[in-house]
Amino acid sequence: MVLAHRFQPSAIVGRMVALSPAPATATREEFRPRLVRHVLSFVELGEAAGADVDGLLAKVGLSRRALRSPTTRLPHYQLHWLVEQLIMQCADPEIGLRAAERTLFARADFMGNLIRHFVQLSPDLLTVLRLLADFCTYVSGTMRTTLTVDNDVVVITIVPVVESLPELYDCLAGACCTLVETLGGTGLRPLEVRLPRPCPTRPQRYEKFFGTAVMFEAPQLQLVYARAALGSPATEPGPPDAAPSTALTAYVRTSLALQVRTHVLTHLADGVPLLSSVARKLGLSARTLRRRLSDVRSTYVELVDEARRERALSLASRAELDVGRLAELTGFTDASAFARAFRRWTGERPREYMRRARARAGR
Repeated sequence: MVLAHRFQPSAIVGRMVALSPAPATATREEFRPRLVRHVLSFVELGEAAGADVDGLLAKVGLSRRALRSPTTRLPHYQLHWLVEQLIMQCADPEIGLRAAERTLFARADFMGNLIRHFVQLSPDLLTVLRLLADFCTYVSGTMRTTLTVDNDVVVITIVPVVESLPELYDCLAGACCTLVETLGGTGLRPLEVRLPRPCPTRPQRYEKFFGTAVMFEAPQLQLVYARAALGSPATEPGPPDAAPSTALTAYVRTSLALQVRTHVLTHLADGVPLLSSVARKLGLSARTLRRRLSDVRSTYVELVDEARRERALSLASRAELDVGRLAELTGFTDASAFARAFRRWTGERPREYMRRARARAGR
């Protein structure tokens, strides 16, 4: 997905310029409230560049005081509109990088505490990043994030739920790289950064910012790291700017299930890990793990099934593997058992599902 026209509004911006009540075509995701403090970097930069900040805030019903409150929320489409308008009024092609320099996820209230929680429970930085990727994809809904280990490299792919201007991709990539360096130590830079945006007028500024080669016109936003660089324990970040929120407290009670599923996904190609081995990695006894999963109305068997389903659908969508290989990669020793499970998950046989995937890819 290459954004060829810098100031072409997205579909959401086009619908919402007047900021009248949200249209019937808006999705549930667009209505989900977001913390407005995430846009403060763009607001500050916009104001410094002479953007009509007060006018834009008024259109989304915000005051200056509400903007800085850790409890103020807006629907996603309004936050997206606000940031895009600030970017366009600033007309600064490097505003995304400047915003990234001010966006510190580890110091944010909710995310800061969440990151600390993951660091305390993870054996290495790679596991922390897996948990954060799962959180962003399955819990927060703000972006679809995948982390793929391919031989000696780790590829982090980030797809925001809403197509964005190039400057927003710059900010997201920059903030994520800063987070990895914060957790992994000064000097931990990606091997390559791939940005879904046109080549800027000063590409050397990007290479200096990221400290590595930058590929423009990429189909997706991707950060490529050396696998060995992510194998050490993560450094716990400093205290966030606010005490743990009630949202985080509620999330932590259920995040154990997310950690278990992540461990299962990591090892599925070698077979389903024993509950006792997963418990040891989490510093728990098997009995304690069962009890804590029961407390959040889950079981190890259910989480294994979820992990297998997720891996199977992801691989089958590529339509490149035969059923036997799919079974192996999802932890099944028998292809017929895999086929029965796949039909239970989808209502289709694996070959039927892959045939449709090939048809979609050929369009």
